[in-house]
Amino acid sequence: MRNVRIANRYAKSLLDLASEQNVLDQVLNDVTLFLETCDKSRELSLLFRSPIIKPDKKEKIIDQIFAQHFHKTSLLFFKLLIQKRREMMAKSIANHFLHLYKIKQGIKSATITSAEHLDENLKLLIKEKIKNLSPGDIHLEEEIDPSLIGGFVVRIDDTEINASVLNKLNKLKQEFDTNLYIKEY
Repeated sequence: MRNVRIANRYAKSLLDLASEQNVLDQVLNDVTLFLETCDKSRELSLLFRSPIIKPDKKEKIIDQIFAQHFHKTSLLFFKLLIQKRREMMAKSIANHFLHLYKIKQGIKSATITSAEHLDENLKLLIKEKIKNLSPGDIHLEEEIDPSLIGGFVVRIDDTEINASVLNKLNKLKQEFDTNLYIKEY
């Protein structure tokens, strides 16, 4: 719980600083790049979590990897995390930053799960229907789950719309299980 509060405070500070300096979009790109790089590179993730590697060495490595790609504000922020010994929380802080950015910009996250990959026209149609239910910008993430058989499941915040074949089959099964017209022997 304490770590969540710390991550949230650092993320909010970065968001406020980037907004104040009018570099919010650049910092957003940097944070996204940082998360993608950490996901692709196990060594980088281990570097941030290692208590053995000295802070000055970590700063040099961050410079070598990100100095050409990051805005000055982002680079200094990640160095500050290292100086304050909060680098092991860098991924959590970055994820909190993305969450706070979406809230600030009024962007809602929606997840669509389907049995197969959806084409772009269908995604746009679903996105428009979601906008009717929930005004504002929608960031649509797609997941594949073959167990759904067909149809899709859309999740927006706490709302779920389940139009999958699996859900319909389960409802039919429940109806047959509670059939009042068949006598049990």
